[in-house]
Amino acid sequence: MICHTPTIQAAALVAAAAGPTISAIVSRGGRSDLAGNEVLSRIETPTLLIVGENDEEVIKLNQKALIGLTKIQNKKKLVIIQGATHLSVLCPSEQDSEFLTFG
Repeated sequence: MICHTPTIQAAALVAAAAGPTISAIVSRGGRSDLAGNEVLSRIETPTLLIVGENDEEVIKLNQKALIGLTKIQNKKKLVIIQGATHLSVLCPSEQDSEFLTFG
């Protein structure tokens, strides 16, 4: 599941915590913290969070949420895209390289 807005990302994390029907979550510029620590601690789905380097507040929120993803220690990653801002349109090649190396 690829999420492009904060509320969709939080909903995807809630769905992932409910069961094994989602095989991976990729979020660009989302607010994973909105799912809450109780939900984050139940997620077993590989999760990739992508944030622009100039979106400092969202970086902090995703770093905090990453710590809450306790069941997927080796299947979680926060990628910070150099020169990008909040919800920047990224070049497909930049995104592809992160997708291909994740998991």
